[in-house]
Amino acid sequence: MLDHTELFNGYIAIDPTLKWDKNMVVDKAKMRLSEKDFSRTSFYLSIANQGYSDTETSKDNAAAFELADYLDNNKRNNLKYRWKYYEEDNHGSVPMISAYNGLRFILDFYNPRMPYTRFREPSFKADLFLVAHYNKVSENFGYKVKPPESLMNWLGYLFIMEKQYDKSYRLFKINIDNYPDSPNAYDSMGKVLLLQRDTAGALLNYEKSLKLNPENSNAERIIGSIKNE
Repeated sequence: MLDHTELFNGYIAIDPTLKWDKNMVVDKAKMRLSEKDFSRTSFYLSIANQGYSDTETSKDNAAAFELADYLDNNKRNNLKYRWKYYEEDNHGSVPMISAYNGLRFILDFYNPRMPYTRFREPSFKADLFLVAHYNKVSENFGYKVKPPESLMNWLGYLFIMEKQYDKSYRLFKINIDNYPDSPNAYDSMGKVLLLQRDTAGALLNYEKSLKLNPENSNAERIIGSIKNE
């Protein structure tokens, strides 16, 4: 992180031993953190209670506390960081909880934290919210992350059950745009268009779904039903 800042954008240091070579890493950190820009870089530091060990003393993690103190008092480098002292854990027991907490911290942007009741409000623009959310996810990851097809499809059918067909349509449209080779995306769009009494549009989408998946018996059945009317 200090020497090759762009290599990764998230780091978890689990109870690191920083006292070696006269605190060389801590000294390097103080220098690099004062001269580099760490925008879009996340760092989680865990510090265990070394006093639980018969062979180690609390002096062994003094360097880690020194680094934590420096981070708290020098915040001009745009580093997103958090550190935690695990009083109830030693060096052997701290890795699992550190990895969990570290990942939760580094990926804190991934969970949209939106209650379903808000999603289900008729006036709420779920499609715009989800597109904006995954744009934010993409920005943090550094590559494009599309809204998952399964998520958009599930929410689309939720809105169908609640007769919010326009919201279903917009979510299914996102799936078609993002996953143009998915037979399920067109099948779902066909269903909502039928409910909106757009028979021609429904037929077109079911035909696309059947072309992509000739074994789609649902699309085949509905196409036959529409053509026989």
